Amino acid sequence: MPQMQQSAQRLNSMSCKEVPGSHVDQKGSIVLPEKLRFDFSHGKPVKPDDLRRIESIMNEQIKAELEVSAKKASLADAKRVNGLRTVFGEVYPDPVRIVAIVRKVDDLLADPENEEWSSISAELYFKHTRGKSGCSFV
Repeated sequence: MPQMQQSAQRLNSMSCKEVPGSHVDQKGSIVLPEKLRFDFSHGKPVKPDDLRRIESIMNEQIKAELEVSAKKASLADAKRVNGLRTVFGEVYPDPVRIVAIVRKVDDLLADPENEEWSSISAELYFKHTRGKSGCSFV
């Protein structure tokens, strides 16, 4: 179950980069078996239509069962990947685990400056994750 909530959190991050926009940064989250909370910067309340759009995007991504790829890499190599998400103020180990949805981590490491990476979910992560994004949550 925790793996599904982590995937949901990543899908939420991807959705919020699309709506309300690429300026959104994750500021924290709570991932528990019974709930998921996603804190992000936006500067104003999210409009109800935008919330419905975010939910719709997430549901589409869940149904698509997007591949989740994970791999350990040096912290220096990971930090070179364009758009890789980190939590502000967090101290990461070396090596670190990179988790990505849609693309293989090897693709990100092979071409770290690719602009496409800023539109996918890729982040530094501490725990083992693999599989597909299919999950259910309330």
